[in-house]
Amino acid sequence: LVRSRGLGDVYKRQTFLVVLVSATCVRAETIRVGWFTHTETVETAEDAVIQLPTRILVRDSIHVFVDDLRLIPSHDFTVDLTTRTVRLTNSWPIGSTIRVEYRALPVDWPLTYRWMTPVEPPSDSNPESLPTFVTERSGANEPSGDLRIGGVKTFAIQVGSNRDMTLEQSLRVSINGTIGEDVYVTAELSDQNLPIQPEGTTEDIREIDKVLVEIKSPHYRAVLGSYDFLYRSGEFGAYDRRLEGALLQARYDRWSVTGGVASARGRFRAYELPVIDGIQGPYRLVDNAGNGNVVVIAGSERVWLNGQALRRGQNNDYVMDYGAGEITFTRARHITDDMRIVVDYEYAGDDYGRSSAVMTGELKSETNRWQLAVFYAQEGDNVDDPLALPLDDSALDVIRGAGDDPMAAARPGWVADPNGTYRAIDLSVGHFAWIDDDTTPPDERYSIQFSQVAPGKGTYTRVDGYFTNEYQWVGPGNGNYVPYVVLPLPDRTRVTTLHAQALPISGVTTEVEVALSDRDENTLSSLDDGDNRHWAGRATIRTDEVPLGKAGTVAITGTGRRVDKGFTALSRTTPAEDNRRWGLSLSDRRDQERTGEVSFVYSPSPDHKLTVDAGLFDRDSTATSSGYTARRVGADWESVGRVSPEVRAYLEAVRSESRGSTDAPVESEIYRGNGFVRHAVGYIRPSVRIDGELDQSEEDGSRIHLSLIHISEPTRPY
Repeated sequence: LVRSRGLGDVYKRQTFLVVLVSATCVRAETIRVGWFTHTETVETAEDAVIQLPTRILVRDSIHVFVDDLRLIPSHDFTVDLTTRTVRLTNSWPIGSTIRVEYRALPVDWPLTYRWMTPVEPPSDSNPESLPTFVTERSGANEPSGDLRIGGVKTFAIQVGSNRDMTLEQSLRVSINGTIGEDVYVTAELSDQNLPIQPEGTTEDIREIDKVLVEIKSPHYRAVLGSYDFLYRSGEFGAYDRRLEGALLQARYDRWSVTGGVASARGRFRAYELPVIDGIQGPYRLVDNAGNGNVVVIAGSERVWLNGQALRRGQNNDYVMDYGAGEITFTRARHITDDMRIVVDYEYAGDDYGRSSAVMTGELKSETNRWQLAVFYAQEGDNVDDPLALPLDDSALDVIRGAGDDPMAAARPGWVADPNGTYRAIDLSVGHFAWIDDDTTPPDERYSIQFSQVAPGKGTYTRVDGYFTNEYQWVGPGNGNYVPYVVLPLPDRTRVTTLHAQALPISGVTTEVEVALSDRDENTLSSLDDGDNRHWAGRATIRTDEVPLGKAGTVAITGTGRRVDKGFTALSRTTPAEDNRRWGLSLSDRRDQERTGEVSFVYSPSPDHKLTVDAGLFDRDSTATSSGYTARRVGADWESVGRVSPEVRAYLEAVRSESRGSTDAPVESEIYRGNGFVRHAVGYIRPSVRIDGELDQSEEDGSRIHLSLIHISEPTRPY
């Protein structure tokens, strides 16, 4: 039929008319692209498939959350834009809430649409005149395969005056499909020959150099190359890293096992960002010692503003310069000095190459009345791969005798040099002065190699000049440089957790978690190893909603938590704003603590909920922190507002006592509150929000903020 010229002209006319009508429709009414939310509950332990409403989805706009935990695209879920489905690649506990946020055109559209529908041949047609298809191979036992291979290879030759000829190349290969019955393979290889990291101006990061081979079947999975490892079981069994290595996984209905070995691309750091009123950035991130000039691993950062998770991208909340280790906030977030910003990230260390090993195991009963999870992870420096300084036998002997003291692994960095630029003031304390003239005799001159240490741990500061860098003496405890060659100590951290959940009786859930950390500050030395291991634990009991007849429902939750001094986790163990709930600074360590909390949730109706919670926090005095006790109580009221206005109000009071080793205890009281009201008026949803805080421990600790916001529908969730 297509070969018929007359009928072909008819199809062309029809196509032209359809395009003309579509264009007219677009001009008649502007189609608004908005944000939508779809929520479901996990009902089975198998991979969940979410069917979204039949709308035209916007590519790369789908975000998936499981109980407020944001999932990683392509790793934790896949999206089929044709069928409007989202498939979770990992199993989640039954009862978990899955929330999908996406952008789409607010119009219905069929999943399939055909311009022409094939028809059956007439019953009286001659079978010999119909086309036939011949297969070269057949057989039910032969495996089927559908492997697709594609890629791009480029070469470039650069020549010019006063330079040698250079060859530049790039390669990108992708392989995906099936290689057997229910066996799928995905492979990506990219090599751009560029020693840079991706730009952090978009929400999704595409790696410049990447090698990935993944083979999957219904019960097994193998990965070789670059991959993201994300695991969370309880509070202490959390691990989120970008790794390069091998990963094996087996998963069945009742149990699963995962194991992997890889090279760790960076070190984890949680940092409270100091911001300046009205300055959007850039703000520089630092390493664990407080030094700047770090290289952040692309895509590893997580950013919270006042407890709310932010999104990367020029059209979202912030952008990253990974090479410079800097973050800049967009105009969507006007920065003020009362904002609390926390950044978790990985940065590339310059001491040693690092390796990682991880293993997880999960087991549950047939009736899902109990579940057991085991987690083990290790990260450490590779002594055979020094990056900063070459280590000979004498240097290794110095490190072995240093124990856990970094300065014990230091050796003088000054040598007599007739052409040196420093003169000695007091060699016993390493005090030198910069030579400003030529009057110093050659036999009194020194050349010095300085090492950077944590702020407040050194005796010098650096003054950057136009041609040279001058190091000035500022005294002990006032600088961040020392005139010594500090040999880096190789460290290693191991974390093992056991997490158990059970339903002893109907409507009651119990949860117990025990964790052991083994932190060795110097793997080459057995000195000071007596304090490497520390424990942590947590226990929780909660009830389901208990009906109270016509009075509504009530639910109760109780939690106890204890962490030994020196316990070291590999990832964040508490929410970004949890320290603030107890009156602590966001940068305070959460070790050597005892915490107890209880909460009551009363719902008089499905649209209204009242939450009342109280807690006690206690920490003993240590050499690095004072003793601290805090008591808090809070109340939260929430109305959904299906017909009436949406209302939320929260009040909280925190009373604390800080105890030093010699000073008298210092008492403090903090009162916080916020309110939010929103109601739809046509296509406009005006809202009012007020936040207030009164901190009696500060001279000017009161803060009240009132905002009036107008938002047009459709809009993203507030």
